[in-house]
Amino acid sequence: METISGWLLRHHDKIEHGPFSLAVLVEAASRGDIVFDSEVKHDKHTEGQWILAKRVRQIREVMPASEPPPTSEPEPEEPIIDRETKPDFQLKIEPGRPGGKRIKLAIPRDPLSAFITIFDFRFNSFATPWIIRFIYGIGTVTIVLATIVFWGGAFIGSAIELMKFAIGGVAATDVLPKPYLASASIGQSLSFVENGGGGYVGASMPGNAFGIILTIIIVNLFFVIPLLILRVACEFMIVAFRVAEDVSDSKTLLRELFDRDA
Repeated sequence: METISGWLLRHHDKIEHGPFSLAVLVEAASRGDIVFDSEVKHDKHTEGQWILAKRVRQIREVMPASEPPPTSEPEPEEPIIDRETKPDFQLKIEPGRPGGKRIKLAIPRDPLSAFITIFDFRFNSFATPWIIRFIYGIGTVTIVLATIVFWGGAFIGSAIELMKFAIGGVAATDVLPKPYLASASIGQSLSFVENGGGGYVGASMPGNAFGIILTIIIVNLFFVIPLLILRVACEFMIVAFRVAEDVSDSKTLLRELFDRDA
């Protein structure tokens, strides 16, 4: 083996050592002092160029059989992000309203507040749920009362007429077959009787008072219900406009975000 010195050695710290003879380098390699990233240089054998020590056959033969993993620093791993709880970006929408805060439509908590909300011309409250409840309740009660009054009145009036027939005060042909029997029976159940001129006059003050109150309620409902329906339609239009504003703000924000990333 060559014993002439002239071999230089350096490790990853780039500090030169030597000169050494090839036998000394082979002995150092066998002890593990020369690793796979160590370099050697010789003016004759390597033409003055630094080469890996393992390219020299004598050194390679005595080096460890397995090459250790590269000593370069591993790339930092990306942190694991839960996309469900933490999305890629946070979408912050600040509509053009006072202070950049969203103005939500408040729902009244009691019927009195809902009634006052009807006259809120700034539309800061949402009275539609209460209006729907009111209309549904009035409609249900009206239908039930109308059914009770119609069938109850017809039953009571017919019973009265049948009793009069049984006593003998009215002919059978004047009781059942005539078309106006049902309406007359209802009128009698409301304490109305037929007079000689073909009209109806009140037979008792309670009957007249009940009819007057019922008429007032029904007439007023024809004014109140359209007002409530108009309020519901206006509130839904306000909600639609505010949803459109939020969608427009979202599109603008997303466009700016994608343009920035591009």
